[in-house]
Parts: sequence; structure tokens; C-alpha cells
Amino acid sequence: MPQDYTRRHDLFVDAHHDDPGRAIRDLFSAARAAGLPVRGSEDPVAAEGAPPAPASLEESLERGGNLARERLGPQSLRLLELAPEWLFQRGGDLTTLFWLARQLEGRELSVGAFALGLGEQILHSGRRREAAGLMRFLCSVDFDFGQLYAEPGLAYGFFQPREPNPFVWKILHHIADRARRFPARGLESVKVLELGCGIGNDALGFLGHDRVRGYIGTDLSAEALVRLESRAAETRARRPELTLETRAGNFTRFLTDLAGRRDHGVDLVYSYSSLHYFASEELQAIFHRVKLVLEPERGLFAFAIKGEGSIWDGQGVPLYRPDVWVNCDGQSRWFPSREAIIALADRTGYELRLHEWYEHWGYSEAGQKDLFHYVICSPRR
Repeated sequence: MPQDYTRRHDLFVDAHHDDPGRAIRDLFSAARAAGLPVRGSEDPVAAEGAPPAPASLEESLERGGNLARERLGPQSLRLLELAPEWLFQRGGDLTTLFWLARQLEGRELSVGAFALGLGEQILHSGRRREAAGLMRFLCSVDFDFGQLYAEPGLAYGFFQPREPNPFVWKILHHIADRARRFPARGLESVKVLELGCGIGNDALGFLGHDRVRGYIGTDLSAEALVRLESRAAETRARRPELTLETRAGNFTRFLTDLAGRRDHGVDLVYSYSSLHYFASEELQAIFHRVKLVLEPERGLFAFAIKGEGSIWDGQGVPLYRPDVWVNCDGQSRWFPSREAIIALADRTGYELRLHEWYEHWGYSEAGQKDLFHYVICSPRR
């Protein structure tokens, strides 16, 4: 996920590394030397097309441990020995750990050696999934993703057709109720912008409702958008007045472009389970850009975000205590409390219209429960 680049970059900013880019380049260099299948534009060697030297996770982290013992001082090596207990049993987090290493070694710290040495220590503590997830996060590693997605308990299903999420119906009910109670400020019809729409499971719910006059879907996957348009063809044939637009790419940039247009007509910005990937500053920027798109007090920003107590909250490696975790798939997620969501909305200038918990069973893992914040809010004038 591109969002994890920002979190990785911000980790080194918050750990007081004065050159985060240099730290990330060192990470990539060490990972490739250890035989991890690194990918991504952040790796200058990969950009030149040099083939990686493949190795298993165990072999790579053994090489990484040797690299740590060659390049790090005795205090940093002792810190690595204590790291698994501190991270998983004594309330530590990854950001503080890298800050401590920086204090011990200064500018001479070999970030890559320290990171791979940490992976080795986590692996030797009996936490293979956590070690693999950490390498995926830190080094953009494609290691074992096929095996990961094949695990029967996981319920990713990014390209799996499903019924619309219940939040769609709750939002449409809220809009209808508001139009009835406040006809002067209500929404007789809406144009929806969905951030992270995938193949259109929720889009079909919106497009099939007579109160929706138009829809824009944005997603990183162009393939998903092709699927959305194909699935929506029947509805569009039945409702020729509908407008449908799709846009592949980074939706934060699209929000900026949209805010500069006066003819976009968007009344509702919607997102389901996509905002928890973003670092805090980036998330606040998204909230501010949504405000520029919507009409104050009238427009609606509706989002569902996994919260405190969800199945993966507390699983993996803690990135920031207490609520940002590098989960075992290598993606970092924020699991906010109710108070954190209220504070975010207030800080970014929104009035809450609805905020409630929804128990979504089987979303992340079969038979397991996620707790979603269902939030509808409007920009303050």
C-alpha cells in the first residue's frame, strides 16, 4: 500500500532521524543484500532492474542478524536482544525503539542492519508472522503474500462480489430523514464520491437507489474500476439519468483536483474501511480536502473505520502505542477509540450527525468481529 510508505517515512521522522530518505535507502540495501525480495520505487537498485537474490525468510533474517553483529555496537545489540520482550510484553513500540537506537549510535546507525537484526530477534522469539509482517512493512517486501492471502481464515476478498455494506442503507435512510425534517437544508438527491470503491459492492447499493443521481468511484486498482463499470451496466441501462465516473489513482490528489472545480456537484463523500491506513498528518489533510469539496452544513462526509477492539487491534508489531499496529500482512492500521474519532472530527472542522459502533462479523477474518465506527458528519461553516 502506498500509504505505508508515509508511515514508514514518518517512523524515521518521529524517531529523530534527520534524513528519513537515507534511512529508507539503507533499509532497502540491507534487505536486498540479505536476499529479501524487495520491491518499490524507493529502492534505487530495484529501479535499475538488478535481480534480487532470493532466500527464505529464515535465511534472510539470519543474514540480517550477521549484518547487525558486524555493523552495530554492543549497546545496540543488547537493545535488539531485549526488543521482543519490550515490544510485545512491556508496552513498547517500534518508533521509540528506532529512536533509542538512534540515540545510541547517532548518525552512524546502520538502519538496515538494525531493522533486519530486529526481524531476526522477533523470529527467534517464536513470532514468525510478526517478523514477516515487519519486513513487509519496512522493506516493501513481497515475501509470502501468496501464502498469506491463501490462509483460509482471512477474508480479504477485494475482488469478491458482496452485498453492499449496511452503512450504505443507514446513510440513505439518514439522507431521506433529513430531507423530510429539514426540507430547506435537506438533500432531495445526492451525487456520491466514494474513496476506495474497489469493484463497486457499495456503489451498486448507491446506484440502485432513486435518491442518488450520480456517482464517482476512485480506487488505486484500474482493474477493480473496470469490474465496477461492468457490474453497474444493468443499473445504468435501467436508470439512464444516472451519471457514473471512475478515476484510478491516489484519491488524495483527486480530492485536490475536485475541490478546484465548481461543477462537480458532489453532496456525499463516502469511504468504507480505507482511511485507517493513512498516517495522522495525511489523514487530516484528507479531511481538510473533503471540506473543500462539500458545501458547509449541507454536504455529508460518511466514513466507516475499524476501531478499538477489532480483531487485528493489538496483533502484529506496535508502530505507535496504543492504537497503530503493523499487522501480519505488513500493512499498518490505526484502530481509534471513540474519543479519538470525536477529536479528529472536531479538530478538522466537522459537526457529527451520527457516530455509532457497528459489529461487522467476518470482515477481516472468517468468524471474527471487527468493530467499525459509523460516522456521518458535515463541514462547519
